[in-house]
Order: sequence, then C-alpha cells, then structure tokens
Amino acid sequence: MRDSKGVAIDLKVLNPVAWLYHISTLDGFGEFFEKEVMAAVPSASAPWEIAVYSDEVTPGNQLKSENRRRFHAFYFSFKNLKQRGLTDERTWFTLGCIRSHLVEKVQDGLSGVMASILRAFYAEPHDLRRGVLFRLHSGRRVMFFAKATLLVADESALKSMLAIKGASGTVPCV
Repeated sequence: MRDSKGVAIDLKVLNPVAWLYHISTLDGFGEFFEKEVMAAVPSASAPWEIAVYSDEVTPGNQLKSENRRRFHAFYFSFKNLKQRGLTDERTWFTLGCIRSHLVEKVQDGLSGVMASILRAFYAEPHDLRRGVLFRLHSGRRVMFFAKATLLVADESALKSMLAIKGASGTVPCV
C-alpha cells in the first residue's frame, strides 16, 4: 500500500490459501472442515462464501487522547460453515492487524487497507475464484472455490471500508 505521499507502507497479511491448505489436514478443524466441504462441495458456479470481519481494538486506556496502541484487526471465515461454525471463534482466522495511526496515513484509508486484505484471497497462482486443489483430513482431494461475499463490522468501520457517508447522511446508506 502507499500513503498519501506515495511512500510504501508494508502490511503483513496471512496467506489465507496456504493457511487453509495447512489446517484442512489437521485433527479437529480438518475433520469438521472436510465434513462441511463434502456436504456442500464448492465449484466454480457455486463457490463457498468468504466472510471478512474487521474491528478496531483499543488496548489500555481508551480515553487517552492519542492512543497509538489502537489497531484494526481483520479475520475471515466461511458463511457456508453455518451457525455451528460461525459461532465458534476457532473457525475465525486472523488475517492481519494494522495500527490505526498507519491506517490514517494510507491512501484511501481503511477502504484501501480492506482492498489489500481482500486481494490476499486472489493472489496468483492460488486464486480461490479459479479454484485451489486442497488435500482434506482423510487424504481426499477437492478443488476448493471461494469468493468474498460478506463483510461484518460495526457501522463506523463499514462507513470507512466502503467509503460512504454513513448513518449521519441525508441519503440512504449501506
């Protein structure tokens, strides 16, 4: 990413495809994941739906005028895991964190950060929209397709991520 002056800002983000490839073979999550995948096998015409969650976290004194410890955290899961999976914090994976004062410097702010975060799902050569071959817990292989379709956040974060006016506007908002 770049700041408003064009200077590069390095954002470390988890490679979600590599992470899923790894944990899909492990005991526990791998067994659960395989069961869910085999119940609704993803395809190019019916990909799994990625849910991305973001929230700003303020550790320490929240009333401090300039708290440089505040950060935005980003997580992902799959809408296809339904209530059983989405209500279990073990199925929400940390994509990355970025300090709030750095978000303010980024060109396009939180919207620009979110765009970079979402690109992690579609980085060549492992683009989930085109499918990635996964080995599941049992050793079975499946072509896994997914696309980002759900954004979860509070109103303030949605306003910033989508670059919209928000609830205080005079026209309809997201």
